[in-house]
Amino acid sequence: MLTEKLTELEKARKAVEQLEKSIEKDRSAQLASLHTDMGYETRGELIEALTSLGGVTRRGRRPGRKAAKKAARKVAKKAAGKAAKKTAAKKAARKGKGKRARLTAEDKQKIGDHLKEGRKSTQLAREFGVSLATVQNIKRALGLTKPR
Repeated sequence: MLTEKLTELEKARKAVEQLEKSIEKDRSAQLASLHTDMGYETRGELIEALTSLGGVTRRGRRPGRKAAKKAARKVAKKAAGKAAKKTAAKKAARKGKGKRARLTAEDKQKIGDHLKEGRKSTQLAREFGVSLATVQNIKRALGLTKPR
């Protein structure tokens, strides 16, 4: 059953590949005859007519690129400011969050004592207002972990 599905999938992939080749061939043929379909004798005449319509007349950097970048930065900065305000509001809403916790040597020793008693690191992290990684670092520093 699985092998049948895989064979069917492979057939479908080949069919898609053939369709893509066919589309590419048709597109190339249309582009090759585009100038005659539009009433021009050569491709150069078509290109001149398109160029005369306006738009970018030279290759490379477009005029006004710096202004566009500046505007994009301004929009990004404004969006970042809004996101920062939301983040700050969320942090303020969470109890005990927002400022970095400073652990004294005494706190670290208390955490070590609790770990020796068998309390869980997640409980201690919540209780002392620090991350789980901080508690695990203290655990490692006190030699309470098994070496690898």
